[in-house]
Amino acid sequence: MSPETRAGGAREEPEEGFRISGNGVLGSLSEDQIQGTIQQRWPEIQRCKTQVRPPWYIGGRVALHFRISRDGDVKKLSIDESQLGNWSIERCLLSIARTLHFSHPRGGEAEFSYPIEFPARAQVTEWTPEQISADIVKHRKELAQCDRVGARHPYKLTVYLGAGGKVVSAGIAFPDEIDEAYIDCVISKAQTWKFTDPLGIVVRATYPFGRR
Repeated sequence: MSPETRAGGAREEPEEGFRISGNGVLGSLSEDQIQGTIQQRWPEIQRCKTQVRPPWYIGGRVALHFRISRDGDVKKLSIDESQLGNWSIERCLLSIARTLHFSHPRGGEAEFSYPIEFPARAQVTEWTPEQISADIVKHRKELAQCDRVGARHPYKLTVYLGAGGKVVSAGIAFPDEIDEAYIDCVISKAQTWKFTDPLGIVVRATYPFGRR
């Protein structure tokens, strides 16, 4: 088997417009084995967004990273990247993904990334990390309180900012194994922060946090 095997091209889901695809490496899970398993739970995946009822501008790509054991269970799970900016939806996806059972990989454990895209109903303005860095510095010490409830790892925090610079939604990409207690704490802190007022528009920005 080659070092990287395609696990499916983009597909369109007519009802919500989600697109899904994935790349498999290491093991021998085929495109059909990956897609078939995830498609069985697709209605639940769709409901991760619809049941949260986020603001109309919430949308983006979430890339789940799987490590599948020899018996087909999910051994490790993380979020490689997320433009979505909504932890409630991201956590719902994780809860479903952890319970998936795949076919037994051939030749050892399998590892692959699987992007899922939730389209927004309108575009937002993107701000760079530099545009929010001064505001992040003001609040960064508050995150030290989260160290008591979970493990620290590098992560990227995505926030949507509305009127007055209020955080109206926040999500995370956590490329190491997920520690939900730590993330819950980070998100709860971030949702109380105030940033520079975007003056009548909604903006989205992503800020990377490294090991401290």
